[in-house]
Amino acid sequence: MYRNASPRARAVAALLALLIASAGCHQIVIDSGKQPSPTEYHEEWNMAFAYAIFPAQVDASGYCGGNWARVETKQSFLNWLVGFLTSGIVTPMDTKVVCASSGSSSDAEATDASEPEEPSGESETNPGTE
Repeated sequence: MYRNASPRARAVAALLALLIASAGCHQIVIDSGKQPSPTEYHEEWNMAFAYAIFPAQVDASGYCGGNWARVETKQSFLNWLVGFLTSGIVTPMDTKVVCASSGSSSDAEATDASEPEEPSGESETNPGTE
């Protein structure tokens, strides 16, 4: 059947096969290298737009106070189906944030501790009120 097919029909078949193969479920994992704790937060149907060109926003520090171990985003079959039905305008993702264990300190805490404290007792005065 394919031996007698025109080059255009072969190209269309190859493109269709590529689209079907790329439409599968996928998962992205970002690991901070810290020891994970049992504390996890799940956010289902986190919306991305235009085939995820405009990705879903995930603020891991908002969940764990800046001390997170891993962020996972994945697209389930139902998420993919919604993306397919909306022609990719809306592409939802499921998100999981895993907090780091209490023994893992964040880099932000280390830099805050090294900064000198401001002297107490000094108050700013408005030049116009003296």
